[in-house]
Formats: sequence, C-alpha cells, structure tokens
Amino acid sequence: AEVDDQKQRLLYRQAIEVARRHRAVGWKVNGAGGDGGSLTIACPDEDQASGLRDALTGFDPGWRVVDLHLAPGVAVRLGPDA
Repeated sequence: AEVDDQKQRLLYRQAIEVARRHRAVGWKVNGAGGDGGSLTIACPDEDQASGLRDALTGFDPGWRVVDLHLAPGVAVRLGPDA
C-alpha cells in the first residue's frame, strides 16, 4: 500500500508540473489516500484549459479529465488583493 501511495504522489507531482507549464492558476489534490483520489486544476480560460486537457491525457491515457465550470454569477479574484 505504501508503494502505491508513493506512485500516486509522484503522478500528482508530475501532473502539477504539467499544469504549471500550462499556466494553471491553482490545483488541489483530493482524497484520503489509497486507491482513487483526484486532482482539481483551475485554468483562467478555455484556451489554456484545452491545452492542459490535451497534455494531461497525453501524459497518462488512463486519466479521465472532467470539465467543470463555475456557476453563472460566481466571481474569481486573483492576486494579492483577492
């Protein structure tokens, strides 16, 4: 089980590096360890999300990318004054 947890952490770190290269604005590893879990990555616009989606599925074809969008009226503020 410990080996599997180490492999999962390595995959998440590699995916986060892919996200950084595609200028993601943030990410969050979700789950309690063990089998499964997920990684949520936030992109500032659809063009960057599209490139990141392609890069992640090319990185590991077993990954499932689920597109999520903010509800209408939700505002996101980035920067030190947010």
